[in-house]
Amino acid sequence: MNIPMKTARNYALSSWALSGLVLLAITGLVFGASTVDEQYKASIDAVNATYDANKASCDNFSGNKKDVCKAQAKAMRDNAKADLDAEKSGTEKASMEASKEKVLSSYKIAKEACDDLPSNLQSFCVENAKTNRDKALATIEATSKTELNN
Repeated sequence: MNIPMKTARNYALSSWALSGLVLLAITGLVFGASTVDEQYKASIDAVNATYDANKASCDNFSGNKKDVCKAQAKAMRDNAKADLDAEKSGTEKASMEASKEKVLSSYKIAKEACDDLPSNLQSFCVENAKTNRDKALATIEATSKTELNN
């Protein structure tokens, strides 16, 4: 089969252009990935800096109020990191894990806040916090199973 010279040259140019485009796409993916990683690291650094500032502000309190403040600062940090991980991963599982982290953080804060109550109310407060935690976790699990089945 004879291919006219003009058509062969056009074919060679289009193959070269296609190869160039593929190379550019791969390069873009590599550099895009590093940009995403850099953005992720910058976001984590910002979250940690905010945590440090929030934790330092807890020094204005004393006793259990200081403990609750620290628990809140830690929860904010952990929740933000879980959200960033879920966003980076982009999976339903990571999103579910972030939701669970928020529930567990809220539970830890509530449990710490119970320490301020008189001893006869502390156990009721902790049980209430556990019940709320368990209900929220069950809702997350049920929602996750429903989404997986659809």
